[in-house]
Amino acid sequence: MQDKLAIDGGEPIRKDLLRMAKVNYGYEELSQILEVFKDEVFCSVDPRASKVKDFENLFAEYIGSKYALAFSSGTTAQHASLLAAGIGEGDEVIVPPLTFVSTAYTVILTGAKPVFVDVDDNSITLDPSKIQNAITNKTKAIVPVHWFGYPADMDNIMKIAKENELVVIEDCAHGFGSKYKGRNVGTIGNMSCWSLQETKTITTAGDGGMLITDDENLALLAESVRDHGKDKGAMSDSNLPYNIIREGNNYRLSEIHAAFGIAQLRKVEGFLEKRKIFRDYLDGEIVKIENVTIPKMNEYIEHGNSNYPIRIKEENMRVNISEISLALNAEGINCIDRIDEYPPDHTLFREHSGPVNTPVAEKIKRELLLLPLHPGLTFDDLRDIIKAVDKVAKIYST
Repeated sequence: MQDKLAIDGGEPIRKDLLRMAKVNYGYEELSQILEVFKDEVFCSVDPRASKVKDFENLFAEYIGSKYALAFSSGTTAQHASLLAAGIGEGDEVIVPPLTFVSTAYTVILTGAKPVFVDVDDNSITLDPSKIQNAITNKTKAIVPVHWFGYPADMDNIMKIAKENELVVIEDCAHGFGSKYKGRNVGTIGNMSCWSLQETKTITTAGDGGMLITDDENLALLAESVRDHGKDKGAMSDSNLPYNIIREGNNYRLSEIHAAFGIAQLRKVEGFLEKRKIFRDYLDGEIVKIENVTIPKMNEYIEHGNSNYPIRIKEENMRVNISEISLALNAEGINCIDRIDEYPPDHTLFREHSGPVNTPVAEKIKRELLLLPLHPGLTFDDLRDIIKAVDKVAKIYST
């Protein structure tokens, strides 16, 4: 093992940068998109449009829900889900502090307050034992996040929600392929929202999202929000072609993006199989590296392997996690820390939520790194990842 890091002038593990994520596409995606050009129908509100509807039906069937609604992003789906649940001015919504910022700021967009509740140290997801003390008479919903594909403790979260008459909206941005006690995540709460951005397991060519539910009324409300607040259910009391009955926005997905998503969904089993093979290999090697750990998986969950997070024991390192991330990138391994994406640290959330007491999440934030995990990797790539992590961890250890 070399004794000098690339960031300090040493020889890197690899010359080219191994990308964190990579879209896997081919003839199937191109063929679907060509059909859109052939039909000359690009917007989903066109009566002739079919790709968005087909994608929604395929997604609902695959995940196991009655209704699926395609959105322009996971963020817009989240906002619509909160509005469909009736969240508004003066309400409170419980969210974990370990999540992408949109989980919390979409709450603020409704006029409600995000309340940050700490996470479990093993699963890195919302800790049910901390939820009850955070509930007030203003609490209206809980948003558990299946962070990096690790399912939250849904049985206990649903029990608390039922006892307190709260809506549960699962954040499945990283949840594709993950299961909780045999069920796909996203099918347990009242609604769930999914990201189809290009770093996710499947994508709709850059950005996209999905909202699923078994509740017809929630589906109609979310559909209305997605399309400018139009009346989507009952007979309109207006003579206009359509009637605006609530605040909404244009959160629709285009036919081209849906076409790309259809092809991705039809071959997702192959994506998931490769991700599992690569994860199993990394798991077997990462545990051999001193001061490096991976989140614990309970026996009743199945990981979809959307991401590969590791934790570096901060007490045994002489540099912080951001410096470790920079060193790994210099070695040719694209990785990221989560320091900048911790919502409670941002000005907006300090103003709306005030001080938070989340010591477990704070520690995880200072220790967590994401490593590359996608179907485009090779075993040579995986070996380079292991070599780089081992090299950096050893040289930076105290």
